[in-house]
Amino acid sequence: MKKENLYKSAHLLSGVVVLLHGIGELDRVHGSPSFFFIAGTLMMLTAVFHHQVERRLGNGESIIFFIEAAVQLFIAFHYFEAGKKALPFAHLFCTLLYVYVGYLKLTGSKPFWSVKK
Repeated sequence: MKKENLYKSAHLLSGVVVLLHGIGELDRVHGSPSFFFIAGTLMMLTAVFHHQVERRLGNGESIIFFIEAAVQLFIAFHYFEAGKKALPFAHLFCTLLYVYVGYLKLTGSKPFWSVKK
């Protein structure tokens, strides 16, 4: 699997998770499902039009990863507020991964496990 296909699938998976969270928010009174639907749709559009986004923004995919990390962090805090126990930590882990991948894309460095000493 090529790297860009991996990035594309990461954007697509993140968009699906955010859309599913938006569907879950339809049952709540104080939730804001429209935010999650818009964010999930934008993430999925980013995945579909990955080449055009990369061509227009240059190294802007790192910023897309940072935005996806912010949305995942928002979902984690939302789950903490709802009293969930383990699910927010999965979103926090995803947030850390998105921030790390965004940092790697921004700086052009290699992951810590592939750097030889």
